[in-house]
Amino acid sequence: MEDTIAWHYEKSGCFTIRSAYRLRIDMKELSNGQTGSSNRPDSFRPILKKLWSLPVPQKVKVFAWRLIHKGLATKKNKMERHLELSGTCDVCGQEVEDEFHAVVRCDQAANLRETMRDIWDLPSEDFLRFSWPDWLLQLVGTLDQISAGRLLLILWRAWFNQNEIVHRSKEVSIVGSAAFLGNYWEELCTTKQHDTTDSKGKKSIWVQKPKEVNDMKVAGKATSKPADPGWVKINVDGTFSEQTGEAGVGVVIRDHLGKVLLAAWRVIFDASSVEEVEALACKEDVLLAAEWQETQQSWNLIMHM
Repeated sequence: MEDTIAWHYEKSGCFTIRSAYRLRIDMKELSNGQTGSSNRPDSFRPILKKLWSLPVPQKVKVFAWRLIHKGLATKKNKMERHLELSGTCDVCGQEVEDEFHAVVRCDQAANLRETMRDIWDLPSEDFLRFSWPDWLLQLVGTLDQISAGRLLLILWRAWFNQNEIVHRSKEVSIVGSAAFLGNYWEELCTTKQHDTTDSKGKKSIWVQKPKEVNDMKVAGKATSKPADPGWVKINVDGTFSEQTGEAGVGVVIRDHLGKVLLAAWRVIFDASSVEEVEALACKEDVLLAAEWQETQQSWNLIMHM
């Protein structure tokens, strides 16, 4: 079937001035932190306002807004616009790929949530059943800020994985995705005494890092104490799953202000123990530090495992 350019803000797939104007107004309200236009009942407006205040990056909030308004490029939406012959999910082949299936019911999405339950406290699967059209708004309204923010991150990553598998034919590591989400949340919640923005435009979203229970085996333990002026500090951490042998290693280089200078992570397959992962994490730490220091001015280094 020949590819066709479509405007997904209209059900017909055809561009209209009206839809472009409505989109512009919505995005302007979004950038101002407002709830955006909605045809939903007024009872949902406080929940939409809460959505825009959740402690996640703006791109994740935009994703959630599109998810609520059925604006994702799912196979069901494409089929309704005559861009696909079938709406069946290409990943699991079990159901029609609508928004709820892609980020909740599909096997890869369910496996990601199951893995993240070893790291974060998540709502019961009973709350993730499609029993109402505005299921996500209901969840955001029920959960606290931290739980709602984490759930949005998981749904966002599940949609990313879905597209990686379908459009790039990539094998997605669930353990790698879990390590990414854990490190991403920790970076967002890094304690800072003042508002700073790193080179990627990320800002600290909590004055104090929330306490959390992590039942996953940790290969290293990071510290939040910053380096002294003139020094940089390298933190390394790792996670290991005994069931699959998969592991994730993350390395972060920060200056004395807590600003992230460089971050990297990788997935390890067929690891045999926590001790092996710890050793590989230390090796990754040293190699990255040596490579980074060759391109920088003279810095003193502190390494924390």
